[in-house]
Amino acid sequence: MERLSVYGEILYLGYSFEKGRCSIGRWKRKYRKEVYIHLLFLEKVLELMMEKNAKADETLLMTFRNFLKKEDNIGKHYPLSLNGKKILDKEKKLVCAENEDFSNELINFLMYEMTNDCLLEIKKTFVNKKKIKMLFRALHNLPRAYLRENNKIFCDINIPQISQNEAIEYSFANMDMEAKKYYIDSARLKGIIS
Repeated sequence: MERLSVYGEILYLGYSFEKGRCSIGRWKRKYRKEVYIHLLFLEKVLELMMEKNAKADETLLMTFRNFLKKEDNIGKHYPLSLNGKKILDKEKKLVCAENEDFSNELINFLMYEMTNDCLLEIKKTFVNKKKIKMLFRALHNLPRAYLRENNKIFCDINIPQISQNEAIEYSFANMDMEAKKYYIDSARLKGIIS
């Protein structure tokens, strides 16, 4: 099973779930804690994705299996396919695609930075819920660039792949002007874009 597709599915489902349940209204302490734990998990998935080695993939499978068991309220939103369940049960290895150069540094950077910014915001005494909602809207389509059509799937989702350019375009279209400028400037400072 192609590793970046598996990472992409996990990230897509996680961000989409949080985008869908994020509200501007009152947040209970339990909800806030649950979102924080979920984002920590997604941040770990991103870190493993960028490591690009077999050990990281084994760690992902173990981490994902443990996360699903421990956080069953969140875990039920990751509908594993029969193939996905077999992989987790038997600890099969993920494989690199023949051409894994479709990894996109800007997409990875945006996902990591926005996830980290959500984590920082949630820890504040007074959470800017509008900012978090905007970040989830901007985040949720980015992993779709890693989904592959006509591939055995890890989760039971039927979401079409989009191009890397479309993913970035959709992300920026969901940001306010201040956020767009901030992430473009940050990517320039890191040398990711010129």
